[in-house]
Amino acid sequence: MTGKERVKIAMLEGEPDRVPVMCQLSVGHIVLNADCSPVEVNLNREAEVRNYLKLIKRYKFDGLLVNSTHTGNNPNWREDISCIENSPEGEIVTFKNGRKALYPWDESPQPLIKEKPDSLYDVDIEAINTWEKVPEHTTDIHKMFLKEAGDYLSIHASLASPFTLFVEKFGITEPLMALIKDPDICLRILEKYTFFYINWGKAIIDTGIEAIDISSPWGGSSFISREMYKKFTFPFETELIQTLKNYKKNIIIYNHTCGFINDRLELIAETGIDGLECMDPPPLGDMELADAKRRVGDKIFLKGNLDSPHTLLKLSREEVKEIAKKKIQEGAPDGGYILSSSCSVSPHVPPENLGVLSEVAEEYGRYPLDKKYDQL
Repeated sequence: MTGKERVKIAMLEGEPDRVPVMCQLSVGHIVLNADCSPVEVNLNREAEVRNYLKLIKRYKFDGLLVNSTHTGNNPNWREDISCIENSPEGEIVTFKNGRKALYPWDESPQPLIKEKPDSLYDVDIEAINTWEKVPEHTTDIHKMFLKEAGDYLSIHASLASPFTLFVEKFGITEPLMALIKDPDICLRILEKYTFFYINWGKAIIDTGIEAIDISSPWGGSSFISREMYKKFTFPFETELIQTLKNYKKNIIIYNHTCGFINDRLELIAETGIDGLECMDPPPLGDMELADAKRRVGDKIFLKGNLDSPHTLLKLSREEVKEIAKKKIQEGAPDGGYILSSSCSVSPHVPPENLGVLSEVAEEYGRYPLDKKYDQL
């Protein structure tokens, strides 16, 4: 069975030949372990595809996620750059428009000339671009991954939740205050952002992508209450998900919410998603895999719950192996589970700690699940 087939069956809540393995790799992890330029990986689609696939094959993962933050780059990005300089921290890029950014060896890009975020009170809401005509280059990378590995890997796309764009566009503090002071303005902007992601999502679906991950890192209780989630996140994610599923009946859509979601787990499932990832365990969050399986495992597939900064990064290969076996024990019965890091893989996670995951799945995650559980 190919990785593509394996993940598809799990996402349909079935039992493939074994539990699939699929972790999202951070840009820093790719740069450090594929021995490549951070500027190239962040701005050059060909370099991102080549180096990402190199590590996916090394770790024997069954699929990969095309991160939405890397899909809007100008295909002629080199024409926008004045110079690139090496430094101990990474590559420093000076752009022709005056911007300057550090592309670290082990992190995401960081602006060196900080710009003040836009104010949501200065925005002409009616003029917000909802991408009725989606720029063709924003789906090029999806087509490239599908062409290179779509026959044997499960290729997924990422879209942000409308609430994610709302918070990050305006600098976190002002948006979170506005939820209390000016909710009507917030709701109007969120509706526009929903149309934006509906249109982009349709264009991504047209590439032949198999699944879409709705990235909602601000939707947990670390940032907004359950009542605020119901008002400012739930309706817009529901509209986005249902519209895309009506556009293509067999598209699979799942949710990515970081941190503490125990108080809204069932609400997230009610948005119409097919699956849920992250499920951050303590101390990152408050989700236990066995509890999530009991509460929503008969409705959606589950992916994750393997702590990256504390387990994958800090523990030994043998310790990671034992914890991965436990995740299979809790998540795999009756199908519908993908073994994965809860969020993206931390840059400095040792490669051997990722390579052991497919070994565990081969030995302990084969269906029908058998007496090997007695050893766990």
